[in-house]
This record gives sequence, C-alpha cells and structure tokens, in this order.
Amino acid sequence: MHAEHGGYAGLMQRDKLRDKGEKKFVEELLKGREGWSIDKFQFLQRDALEKPLTLDYEMTVAGGEAPAGTLYLRPLQHFGNTRNPFVHESRLFPVDFGFPLDETLLLTVNLPSGYEVEELPKPTSLALPDNGGRFIFQAQPSLGVLQITSRLNLSRPIYSAEEYSSLREFYRLVVAKQMEQIVLKKKS
Repeated sequence: MHAEHGGYAGLMQRDKLRDKGEKKFVEELLKGREGWSIDKFQFLQRDALEKPLTLDYEMTVAGGEAPAGTLYLRPLQHFGNTRNPFVHESRLFPVDFGFPLDETLLLTVNLPSGYEVEELPKPTSLALPDNGGRFIFQAQPSLGVLQITSRLNLSRPIYSAEEYSSLREFYRLVVAKQMEQIVLKKKS
C-alpha cells in the first residue's frame, strides 16, 4: 500500500505519528482487520511539511488451508467507507467537514496463483450537483494483479442543509460501490 496524507489530513497524521510512534501507528492500521499483518513499512517526508506524509507498507492476510474453487473479495471493506455517515433523513443545519476532501485509494491485489478474475464491479463515476464533488471507481485486472482505484472528492468544506439529501444519496452510492465484491475463479 502507498498512503499519502496532505494538507490538514497530513497534519493530523503527523501529530498521531509523533504521539504514538511508528510501531503503534502501524498497529492501529490493523484494528478491525483480524488475520492481517503488516510485514514491511516505511514513512517518508515526515518533516517536509509542505509535502504529504507518505507511508509505504505491505499487508497480507492468511488464506484458508484448502484451496477453494471460487474466492469472494471485498478489498475496500477494510480501506474504504464502510457506512454512510449521514443516517438521518433530513438536516436543518449545514454539513461542515472543516476542509475539502480528496481521498484516493489505490490498491494492488496480488491474485493467488491459479486463479483468474471472473467478476468485477463496473467502473463508476458519480457527481454531486453544482460541482460539489465527485466519486470515481475502477477495478482493472492485469497479469496476476488487480488494480483498484477509488477516488472521493468533496470540493467544498461546507454543504448547506438543502444539499444534505444529495450528499446523503451520494455517500450511499459510494459505500455501496466500495462494498461490491470481486469474484475469483480457480482456473480449470
């Protein structure tokens, strides 16, 4: 994995890294991911405040003991949005994120030997009204790996109460897409 945290997100992650240290910071990445391990990690640009804090790491998860004919994966279940933060039907006050958001998730999944992709989520592009934000998703197989790209962009820090229903529906679609499964089939 390659993670970059710039702007306010970079500031918050640098504070967390300074307070907890590298080992605890990395251990927290594994919370809620039972069976996963981080074998190697490296922090870059820790003190270059004008650049994003960068973390490169390798995560692995143990598979079952016996090979299965079909594997079902939801890789963004562990890295994307797992629930819609907007649970109420309506809102009377603006939604204030504090700053614009631009989150890009790039995952490279090494396919198990002897398996091929049978089913992938369809590419998706969503937009909020009035250039309020975008979501782009794509999963692309290539020679033993699967590249997954998920980009969520909220261009403004504040959305009015009138925009709430659009923002809520936008997030519902984002979460649904990030939770779609990938099906791998054992080659015959």
